[in-house]
Amino acid sequence: MRPVACLLLVLAVLAGAARGAPPGTPGEGALDIPPPGDYLAHPVYYDLFLKRYSDPDDLPDLRAGRVRVQHYDAVDAADFAWERSSGTNYTWWMQMQEMRFLLPLISSRRESDRAIARDWLIRWFGAHMAGGLPPRLWGEPMTWAYRAMVFVYYLRTEERRREPDEDVVSILRGAILEHQRQLASGGFFDEQNNHGFIDALGLYETTRVYHDDAARRLALERLRTLAVKSVSAQGFHREHAPYYHFVVLRWLDEMVGYFARHPDVDADTEHELRGITGRMFTAAYYLQDQRGGIPQVGDTDSSSVFRFNRRYRVTRAPGGAATCFDTDAGYAVYKGAARDRRYVVFRQPAGRIDMRAHAHADGLSVLYAVDGETVLGDGGKYSYDKAGRREYFQSGWAHNTILPPRSGSEVSRAPRVTEHPASVPLPEGTRWQASLTYGSFCATRTVDIPRDARTLVVTDTVRVGTARAPAPVSATVLWNIGPSVRSVENVHAGTDGLWAWRLTTHGGRRFVLSVRVTPADSITVAAVGLERGRAMLGWYSPAHGVARPAPVVSLVLGGEAVVETRVDELRRGLRRR
Repeated sequence: MRPVACLLLVLAVLAGAARGAPPGTPGEGALDIPPPGDYLAHPVYYDLFLKRYSDPDDLPDLRAGRVRVQHYDAVDAADFAWERSSGTNYTWWMQMQEMRFLLPLISSRRESDRAIARDWLIRWFGAHMAGGLPPRLWGEPMTWAYRAMVFVYYLRTEERRREPDEDVVSILRGAILEHQRQLASGGFFDEQNNHGFIDALGLYETTRVYHDDAARRLALERLRTLAVKSVSAQGFHREHAPYYHFVVLRWLDEMVGYFARHPDVDADTEHELRGITGRMFTAAYYLQDQRGGIPQVGDTDSSSVFRFNRRYRVTRAPGGAATCFDTDAGYAVYKGAARDRRYVVFRQPAGRIDMRAHAHADGLSVLYAVDGETVLGDGGKYSYDKAGRREYFQSGWAHNTILPPRSGSEVSRAPRVTEHPASVPLPEGTRWQASLTYGSFCATRTVDIPRDARTLVVTDTVRVGTARAPAPVSATVLWNIGPSVRSVENVHAGTDGLWAWRLTTHGGRRFVLSVRVTPADSITVAAVGLERGRAMLGWYSPAHGVARPAPVVSLVLGGEAVVETRVDELRRGLRRR
């Protein structure tokens, strides 16, 4: 071992011992590095899935000192400061800390590429371990976990070379041991967040290098705990977006394949994870439209199952059922087959795992698409930044819901569903119903999907009490027009309480969106408008950081009312009601 690397490694181990290792972690109370584990006997995670997480096209940028992480464009990171400054975007900084951008360099056959990876590793080591940067500043638990997995793959790759770099091997061994100690501590697992899957996986991966039965059992128990808690009995992920169903499905699917190659995983754990993954495959049928598109609900921007894995493209209805209804995960879905290509998602977010960072005010929201074309849509997520337009896209204004009365100009967040929704199979079709309350405000929404008809009917019964308010208050019914609609034409402007618009999609389909309000008087209906691109109304996010103007029908109600909304697909001309 080279003297410099040896000195750095001893300093790191001393620092770890001074902090104290959590009970059951390797190396407790000793300065000696534990003996190597079995990482050379079985493939590590990125041995198996490197192609899914490493893009060789990033190599030219990396050679030029530019780094691309996730959805961000490549940026000059040659002078990247590991200790985050106030002006650095937090998400970008955290993903740099994961160091997954090194994977193409580590796996490259070019010595110059591996030299770049070595330089980055030494810079990180010098700033964090040798530099004494407190572990709390090394990133979130998921950041630690991903970085640990990169380091394990890096070590395995380096030690299999004819002449391993002793400095790299020494630094990696010390870093992996420190990551195992930290990831085994209680503060490095959050069972209220999807990231807990990666937290647990990162801990397990470190045990490939430093075998520790307690740490390995802890990692598997954490995986089982989170999988059971975050996936419903029907196989739906209890999140705020179908997108995350497929994220977690891919993670669990890969973990099942990974653990199958490791004999130390007990059969019960493997069997349980296989069962949960299998149910998620089944539920995936309903969380994609007829063309494989993932419905843009909650923290989802335009995406397709093909982005995750072609195997997730499920085309046959489980048991031949056109509908599913899972109150635990908050989904009611209708997916027509053959000639009936209607696709309806009704949201009732009640009783789910609490992941507030991704939460959207979409109680009672309805999404409607026909053969992959979205007619009534959802704004999407826009970004994960807590300021700016993110607030709008999470609010009720970006969803097809009913907003309670408000005073002032605050962004309204629709309340959660307060009554368990009902699913009623009728001879003439399918009916769903759910209610929410907010103080003296109460709204009940009924969604009807008639059998053998090219229509959707939504009936809202709204009661607005004003006794406690110092001034008149109002409730709002919102309908966000989907991105597949290229033109909106007004064909009926409020006579007898009826408003109607002709919608034409990019694919040439024509629909009539009509809204009838009862009673139809000026006191009950304060305003009806078609808006797009206002400060906090009428936006659609097709991709991260992108917001496009989109039409929104808003009905402002000044009192009790029944609002019937219909979407009728036309063959010829305007269908009369």
